[in-house]
Amino acid sequence: MISRSCLRGSTKPGGTHYADAPCVNLRPVNKPALLEVNRIQLPDRYPTGAQADTQSTPDGDDKTVAAHGCPMWSVCPRHSADRDMVNALIWVANPASLVQSAVPQHLNEERLRRLELACLRSDIIIVDEADRVQMQLDTAFAPAATLVIRGPESWLDRLHTHKIDELARQGRLPLSERDVERWGAALDVVSSATNRLYAMLISNADLRNWADIEYFSAWTLQEKLIADWYPQPGSAASTPEGVRTDTDVYDDEEALDPDAGRPTPANTGAEPWAERRRAVVSTFDDFRDDPLGDRGPHGDDTNALVSGARDLLHTLNERGTRERVHAILDLLLAGSPIIDGSVRQPEPTDGTRRDEVDTWGTRPWRERTATRLEFTLLLATLHHRLDRVSFMWPQVEAAMHLDTADNELSRRPPLDYAPVVPEAPMGNVLGFQYLPDEPGPGGDDRRSGTLRFFRCAGVGRELLLNLPSLGADPANGRPGPHVLLMSGTSWAGTSTRAHILVPVKAVLKPDEAALQAIRGTTFRTHFLYDSTGPLTLSGTRLDARAGVLRQIVTRLGKSIAGQPSPLDQELRQIQDEGRRRALLLVGSYREAATAANLLQEIPRWSGRVRVLVADDAELETSSSSGATSHDELAQATAVRRGDLAAFAEDPDAELLVAPLLAIERGHNILNAQRTAAFGVVFFLARPHPRPDDLSLAVFAINDWVTRFVRDQPGLLTGTFSKLVSEAGQLDAAGLAFRHLARREWRRLLSRRYAYSRLSPTEQTSFAWDQMVTIWQVIGRLVRGGVPARVVFVDAAFAPALAEARSPTPDPTTETAGRRRRRRTDEGLLAKLHQVLAPYFDPTNDPETFPNPADPALVRTLYEPLYDALTQLRSTANAPSEPAAINDAEGIHGPQV
Repeated sequence: MISRSCLRGSTKPGGTHYADAPCVNLRPVNKPALLEVNRIQLPDRYPTGAQADTQSTPDGDDKTVAAHGCPMWSVCPRHSADRDMVNALIWVANPASLVQSAVPQHLNEERLRRLELACLRSDIIIVDEADRVQMQLDTAFAPAATLVIRGPESWLDRLHTHKIDELARQGRLPLSERDVERWGAALDVVSSATNRLYAMLISNADLRNWADIEYFSAWTLQEKLIADWYPQPGSAASTPEGVRTDTDVYDDEEALDPDAGRPTPANTGAEPWAERRRAVVSTFDDFRDDPLGDRGPHGDDTNALVSGARDLLHTLNERGTRERVHAILDLLLAGSPIIDGSVRQPEPTDGTRRDEVDTWGTRPWRERTATRLEFTLLLATLHHRLDRVSFMWPQVEAAMHLDTADNELSRRPPLDYAPVVPEAPMGNVLGFQYLPDEPGPGGDDRRSGTLRFFRCAGVGRELLLNLPSLGADPANGRPGPHVLLMSGTSWAGTSTRAHILVPVKAVLKPDEAALQAIRGTTFRTHFLYDSTGPLTLSGTRLDARAGVLRQIVTRLGKSIAGQPSPLDQELRQIQDEGRRRALLLVGSYREAATAANLLQEIPRWSGRVRVLVADDAELETSSSSGATSHDELAQATAVRRGDLAAFAEDPDAELLVAPLLAIERGHNILNAQRTAAFGVVFFLARPHPRPDDLSLAVFAINDWVTRFVRDQPGLLTGTFSKLVSEAGQLDAAGLAFRHLARREWRRLLSRRYAYSRLSPTEQTSFAWDQMVTIWQVIGRLVRGGVPARVVFVDAAFAPALAEARSPTPDPTTETAGRRRRRRTDEGLLAKLHQVLAPYFDPTNDPETFPNPADPALVRTLYEPLYDALTQLRSTANAPSEPAAINDAEGIHGPQV
């Protein structure tokens, strides 16, 4: 809370909330008339959040007034850090605070971001974990959010439920504030439109195919409709005029698609219907800007679209609404050449008879077109109101107790960086993506899916690569800052995420004794089996994943017939008692809680298990017996991610269960001797990003374009210099580049991001990506120059090896086929060894590498990892007898 010394603090019970500070948003009020003392009114409550630059008048109108800064800013305790930064010699910040936050107007009259100011004032900028910063900048300039997904993680469903709960808890008092009422109404429309869209997507495969669900937006769907109704071949579709913000800029899908296959009448651009086409485009553009008529009235055609959108959102009479949509369709088709016969529809090239639904003007064609029009109207409404929900988030954040970090959609990249951050190679695009779920086991064709929204506004990593020039002024002879990028994994071959295209100039190495100890790091596999074969957690269906995890954790932690459990056996191998702790890595926070609670039930580990939780997680206090009334399972003690460094101070803790990516980097967990507190790590899950994660495509396209424009060798698409030289003219080169980038973007969006489905080149990039993740985790265990013990439990790390050692026969035809496929998949561990091997081969000439220094650099950075993989590979290839399956209780199974 802000102190009551704030000018507005006294008008709100308990003071002004931090997010409500009106520091640069004070406006003068009309001079009040003289009032009698007994008629003086108390001031109105200050509205939540930053307000628009308006002042309400008694008659309800708004007029623009100038904003003023708070005169107490120079002494306000909230802004003491801003004042101290003026004379500070060292600034410590994270990327988001530098890129997004602005310098206070009290300090600087010109609008300026903190990153710009840092580059202008600093002699040197040190970027730690530079590869991680590169990924953060990529996502900052291409934010994506999952709107709806099956299960409790669905963002839109959680937000809608939170709104209802919060209004009920406060007796709907927040609705007395205009911003809250408007925000709630916008969220209601978003939910209604999403439900309508889902109903159409689930039940209509033809609609999914037409919408091109890997990437669609109201604009692209509008262009598809108009291109069908008013063909305009050979020229680019029109672009919305009156561009106001970066989100209004779209690329023409059809003009960039050489396979669009549109009719080709003569005299392109001078068709009799060209004027009518422009009118329909203008109608749609006006509608997309105001789909529910808030700023109406508009023209008759636009008002018809607005009425249609309202009908679709609120109708309970689908038949009547469909008739009105048909009337709107007839209105838009008036003057269309495909209806009045001006353009003749081409016959199918294969000689078959054209389907009636594909024949212009027929009733089935109109029904399908009406459905597509409905979908476009609903999507435009969803997009507009979703923008309003995001834009108004700061205004209602305090009143509705919203989580600041839970709104990916509101974190738009500032336009200040437009001159230095190049636009995305495929153009600054925004849109939706719909990913259907896998078919269910019951054979029902209906299936739900995941709806995501993304906004690509630039190649974020270029901001990192161009930091030295950001504060430079060559005309006046002023250089930019010196920039030092630091990370042990920022050179990572063909990794699309971690590799930084900056030459390595220096390597900080520990002393020889520490290096020798780190070289003692060992890898081994400990695969577990059941009656169907090796236990594989990664890649298992979501509905079966929890059961596999329970089997793995129980078999690892439970002692059978007097034999120590595998966890116990591994801990006993650690000679240093100060490091006798184990780290168990799973795929998510939910899986971590499940695994930790199962271990907590085992007497040997009761009270010695800790589970990592997110910093903002709501923790429930369990009873003294450690059981809950809900499921009577013992609850493991939780450790917040921000408190992870203090884990070694807990004398009772022996096991920590955590999501793999949550512990990858940024935390040094040291014991009293200042060495790594963990002696062994168990990988219960193979690192693998979600296949539907849009950031994977963003990383890949940004990696491609940064290598492409720098003429890096090895790209299948060639080099930028070659493309320009072959084009002849700059305009042709630009268009060819956009064609190439768009094809690459669409390929990345539509590919099946599973290791076994990737091309050999992409598998190598995938291996480098995962190598960075694994090596960063192992880096937590070698701090202080000590060796680590690494155990791979998930059979997905080496499917062929796990199958070769399996003691179980193939029980069914289905399982047998799946296991035969696994026997040919050497897996990630073998691929890691394969991509590193050329750099360690003494017979390879360094001149054959893109940079002759690469082999020496890789040996310096990854030699302990390569040695451990080599030792693991030689052990795996040694002959051994397959182990027998134990009883139903299951014990440890064979290990390699």
